[in-house]
Amino acid sequence: MPIVERSALRDLFISTSGENWNCKTNWLSDVEVSNWYKVGTLSSHVHSIVMSSNKMNGAIPNTIKALTKLRMIEFATMPSLYGTLEPITQVTTLRRLCICRCQITGPIPEAIGNLSELEELQLFGNKLQGIIPESLGKLSKLKLLSLGEYTGGNNFKAGPIPSCIQNLHQLEALFLSSCNLTGTVPEWLSTLTELRQVDLQNNHLGGLVSHSTFAGLSNLLYLNLKDNRKLCGPLPVRALVSLRKLNRLSFVNTDFEVPADLLPYLKSKLPTCKVWM
Repeated sequence: MPIVERSALRDLFISTSGENWNCKTNWLSDVEVSNWYKVGTLSSHVHSIVMSSNKMNGAIPNTIKALTKLRMIEFATMPSLYGTLEPITQVTTLRRLCICRCQITGPIPEAIGNLSELEELQLFGNKLQGIIPESLGKLSKLKLLSLGEYTGGNNFKAGPIPSCIQNLHQLEALFLSSCNLTGTVPEWLSTLTELRQVDLQNNHLGGLVSHSTFAGLSNLLYLNLKDNRKLCGPLPVRALVSLRKLNRLSFVNTDFEVPADLLPYLKSKLPTCKVWM
């Protein structure tokens, strides 16, 4: 194990009050790093750090960028973990980046687009601000993008669903709940034909939703538009009933026109789909 990688782990331990972690087995000891709690190694390099609810308290140190072979970071449900994403965006080998339900602040750096191997990006439940960067569109291998879920979103500057997302042709799950989104649900969504889950709840989206917005999403299982009170006009029923795999659909607290016979009709066409309206 390179000394610089051991040093980076040591910095992480010290910076986040490692002595007070719930579990810190073997950290800073002389045993192989692969035996340190929640650290994975591959070919004598740090491969993964996965911690959840472990009372990390402090900032993510800049030296984390020294872990140049790191493929997975998961820090979840640690509300005293803070700092920015800037150092992590220099770890270009990452395939999975999950920092959720913490206190990460600042904008998502434009340099996030340099993580060309990234397949999963989960940043929901933080205090991120600014705009969602267009550089996200460079992450061509991304399958999961979650900037907001029902447990919490982020404090992004109000704006539309970023058009750069239409470049993510391998995307299977898109979670943008509670992200301060405005404007309409874009028609280009239908070009992301691998999508299985779309959650846009609790934003400020409005206007009409056309049939073409969902018409191409034959793999879609889950669609959540709830708590977007300005969504209005006819529900795109023809497109929805063509989604034969759809098993969960919610448009609670929207202003769509809902005929009295809509629910029975949806049930007749999508008998396995749970509908909230």
